[in-house]
Amino acid sequence: MNNSEAEALALEYRLKYPTAKDYKTFSSIPQELQTEDFLIAWILTPLGRLINVPHEIRTERMMRISVSYDASAFLIINPKGISDYQGLILDALEFSTEVADEIRKEYLTEDFIIELSRRKLSALLNFGLAGKNKHLLTDRVISSIVQSSVASASFLNMRFSNVVKDRIRDEDLKLAVINNFNFVGGLVGLKKEYILSDMLKEGYWPPVTNNYVKDDGDKADMTRPPTSPGEAMERLADSESRGIRLLHMQSLKIFPIEDVIASTQDIANATDILLEAYSEKELKPHMRLSRELRGRLLETGMGL
Repeated sequence: MNNSEAEALALEYRLKYPTAKDYKTFSSIPQELQTEDFLIAWILTPLGRLINVPHEIRTERMMRISVSYDASAFLIINPKGISDYQGLILDALEFSTEVADEIRKEYLTEDFIIELSRRKLSALLNFGLAGKNKHLLTDRVISSIVQSSVASASFLNMRFSNVVKDRIRDEDLKLAVINNFNFVGGLVGLKKEYILSDMLKEGYWPPVTNNYVKDDGDKADMTRPPTSPGEAMERLADSESRGIRLLHMQSLKIFPIEDVIASTQDIANATDILLEAYSEKELKPHMRLSRELRGRLLETGMGL
């Protein structure tokens, strides 16, 4: 039974036995109502507790559902009575991370950390992964988490930097961009923007379906790469999304830098965009192509 199945059953029992809430204690429940379904419905009420159900009539289904509604239930469940104990642990953690300290060490494995990260990434903070349990952040675990999204990679980098430093691979970040483009803006914080520009040079373009309306009322087609540096800058001017801005900032690098500088001089704020998109080292050899760029570099001391 997975968590979604347990939630569906819980709703079913609530609807089927609305009178379960009328019983304040287990002892007040008539014998004929002490069935698996009814007792699960009772456990789901504010006063119901698994601990009050006699051990001999507790079922696996009852225990599996109870941990998602009663934090104390996890403490009294014997792993031997559950066919998928890891699944039960994960269900319990989704309800309350307080049970983290009660999990036996033998259940703290790579697979457990990976599955927990998929369900509730923030719950990783409860397992000492930056200290006593840092051995659980293996290369396999880091890769799995990073590949899910750039946001997950940023979380790892921020919360466990002493463990994951220099272990977040570019190959995994590329998959993260492909798997969930919505969080691509996080590459900036990781100082990994070049990953997106490399992907664009290799022919990648995300499934961007939203168009924006230009000043002349026409819609710009965002489902394809820009055909010129000017088009990329035009899209930048009208984009507020962090991810879409980063996408088009890096799309400038599809074109030779000389063409970008030379062909965009008449665009408002072009120099600001160039200074954001390229480094001093990249711009310095081409200052002669733009008087404004050259002036800005000299004013700020860049290139001197």
